Amino acid sequence: MKTLRQSFGKALLVATCVAVSSWANAQAKASTETYYEAKPEQNLALAMYPASDPSKLWMVVEKGIPAKRLTMRIMDSKQKVVYESDIYSKKTTFRQRFDLSELADGLYTFQISDGKQIQERSFKLATPGITETLPQRNITMN
Repeated sequence: MKTLRQSFGKALLVATCVAVSSWANAQAKASTETYYEAKPEQNLALAMYPASDPSKLWMVVEKGIPAKRLTMRIMDSKQKVVYESDIYSKKTTFRQRFDLSELADGLYTFQISDGKQIQERSFKLATPGITETLPQRNITMN
């Protein structure tokens, strides 16, 4: 009788584990399918960082398809294009340094497009003001 109860208990435990794991697997599969259906495929990434020279800026683009043509623009705050270029690179990573010394102070946007997807990063150009400092006189006592 004791063996029968133990066998029945083990069988019930195994059946419960199988039922729970198959239910969890179905839920995970359904949620994964929903996640990938809802989120569009990202083939483009854009990053910017300052160069050692304060008037220069590095831009790095990673693209999923190496031979695809990209259009790169720099626009001012009024969405006027101040620079435009097409990128034809067989590599998946492209980087370029920009000299922004000729641009006026203000808010600008880098825009990269592959025809389907657009990535934008905004940045602000500002020239530091000149502050007048008066000569100082220090007195030291021993």
